[in-house]
Amino acid sequence: MTVVHTTPQPALPIVVNIRRDLLRCSNNLSNGGTKFGMEIIAFEDGCSPTSKGLPELNTIRDIERLTDEQTVSYCVGYGMCPIPQFPDERKFKIAQYIGCTVSPN
Repeated sequence: MTVVHTTPQPALPIVVNIRRDLLRCSNNLSNGGTKFGMEIIAFEDGCSPTSKGLPELNTIRDIERLTDEQTVSYCVGYGMCPIPQFPDERKFKIAQYIGCTVSPN
């Protein structure tokens, strides 16, 4: 008799998604970081945006200050497809993705 050993797949993606959703909820309650700083949402690959040389997004002002290049990097990291064409659209989508309820100017 042959015994086949299989390795169970970890539930890590589920845990990561639940954590991401909880952080988004926290950011939603922060009123754009004015009540308390927003939580950093990891990229789709699990890396922190700061590990890729990007600034932390603690408040809506941080999103507003992103350069065009940084907005593209955030959109790529968050797996947005297609990437919005204009910087203001990208900033809006980034804010929406991380759970920020206040829209960037």
